[in-house]
Amino acid sequence: MLLLLTILCAHAEWQEIATSTGCTIYKGPLEGDIQPIRANCVWNVPLQQVQEILSDQRRQVSTFSTLRQSVPLDPPMAAPPSGTQWAYQVHGVSGAPEREVVVKITSEQTESAWRQSWTRAEDQSELIGLVEIQTIDGFWELTATDRNTTQLTYETRYKDAGRLPERIGRAFQISRAKQMLTELATSAEVH
Repeated sequence: MLLLLTILCAHAEWQEIATSTGCTIYKGPLEGDIQPIRANCVWNVPLQQVQEILSDQRRQVSTFSTLRQSVPLDPPMAAPPSGTQWAYQVHGVSGAPEREVVVKITSEQTESAWRQSWTRAEDQSELIGLVEIQTIDGFWELTATDRNTTQLTYETRYKDAGRLPERIGRAFQISRAKQMLTELATSAEVH
């Protein structure tokens, strides 16, 4: 009972802000100057169809218009954990300087679910001098509710070192989440 109450209270802090392409999008309580974003979606498409896009860096670049580059990197250690990779990424939107970051990406598969999470890697030595992304954390979680239906949860926290006022940056993050979900649904042929 206490666990259920805790979950309900935690969810209550997230405010619904939009719906788009079978998704409900929420903003969480501010974490300093970072606006957490979460989306819960139900799509009439097999889990594998969405997973194929998200697990391939090249497909992500061709799917998401704000992801300009995602180049796999050699692991910074001799024996990286299974399901873990690193990538140099460039993010951009029209009219603003491109942003860059090295991310650590971890993927986990269970019988009926798949999860990919990412975070800013400790080693940022691959950066070339664009605006640096200071915080980038999040995950995609896909759960098969039946053979042809996928429940998707997307959550992200993002902050760059650019000069946008915080309020505009948070508004951009919300619109970017809606855009990414629409682009992913289109690529996965969600009906």
